[in-house]
Amino acid sequence: MPFQNRILPLCYKFMCELLNYVGFCRFGLFYRDVWFYVSIALAFLFYWVLSLFVSVHVGIVDAWQFLFYQAVFVVFPEELFFRGFLIPTLNRYVNIKISFISFGNLVSALIFAFFHLFSHPFVWAFSTFIPALIFGYFREKYNSIWPSAMLHFIYNAGYFYFFK
Repeated sequence: MPFQNRILPLCYKFMCELLNYVGFCRFGLFYRDVWFYVSIALAFLFYWVLSLFVSVHVGIVDAWQFLFYQAVFVVFPEELFFRGFLIPTLNRYVNIKISFISFGNLVSALIFAFFHLFSHPFVWAFSTFIPALIFGYFREKYNSIWPSAMLHFIYNAGYFYFFK
């Protein structure tokens, strides 16, 4: 049997298992969940109230280009790593859950907020902690990264809408 005939099926199987592990293959019925929409409304309410007290200029030139960049190069990689990989990996080793927040979700949200210190002031970086917990909650509830990725994209779009 040639080399390619043995390796390609193994690579395909590995990729399928990896995509399934990070929650890429499942979509779920999150769009029927009222809490999904409540979390969107709370984000916009938070940004609106914050915009009354804080003035930040982000400087977006082209909105469509920016939204594409946000989806492909910011939201999707962050969701794959923090919610897709980190949460299930941490939960595999420490299976503790307090109310609706798992250990993996808590640690992932802390690391997520910490990494935002490199590109945001402390208060802004710290303010990503609660949304990260919400993203993780929907990732765990539906065993999919799609709800968290959509929320993350909407949160980022709202942030840049109110603070452009």
